[in-house]
Amino acid sequence: MSRMVEKTLNSTNDPRAAFYERDIIFIHSKSQGWMNITECISRNIAIESEYSSSSYLFRCLMSPRGDPIAPVVATAILITSSTKLEDISRLFRDVSTALKDVNTSKAAQLLKPLQERPIFPITNGLAKRGYDKLLDVHNTSWYIADRPLIRESFLGRLPLLALPIEDLSALEDLFRILRLDNRILSKLATSRTQKRGRTTTDWAYTSSLRKKSPFIKA
Repeated sequence: MSRMVEKTLNSTNDPRAAFYERDIIFIHSKSQGWMNITECISRNIAIESEYSSSSYLFRCLMSPRGDPIAPVVATAILITSSTKLEDISRLFRDVSTALKDVNTSKAAQLLKPLQERPIFPITNGLAKRGYDKLLDVHNTSWYIADRPLIRESFLGRLPLLALPIEDLSALEDLFRILRLDNRILSKLATSRTQKRGRTTTDWAYTSSLRKKSPFIKA
């Protein structure tokens, strides 16, 4: 799809309406020119034949308006390396929200198109802002650092999902359906304390803590 389409989608909260109301689809056959879905339907133009690689997108856009998942999935598969990180985060939140109350097997089927596309923004610690590249679900090299200290510890050591930590809690359903929750580092990482150098016990401080222990809440 063209850069014009991508720019339009990123600037609207209703991608479906954009395709129906704005002339952002270029038709090569029959009457050449820019059209919207409504006009294409009225002229019996098969949009899927015009853009076979985006056939799923147009099937979703022309699905009944009551379907909450198809339009947001159709928009998410348009993510490219030029898509801003904040727009990717918003799209993922929209998908995750649409998955509420949808059973796991059905949701997995609906999200199948997302599994084949590199749409997940990954940072190797090189980019000061944004992300370094996009990877797909099947690439198992990247992880999700869901806590500040964990991200600080692993940034530059492992490929990490570049989305802001504060946005991750809203993506739990998306991670669950795509089986990405096994990449969440807080569930994988363990903490171990090691002493270095010569150490001595501060008995006065130890005694003080023991006296205060009944009043310290976990």
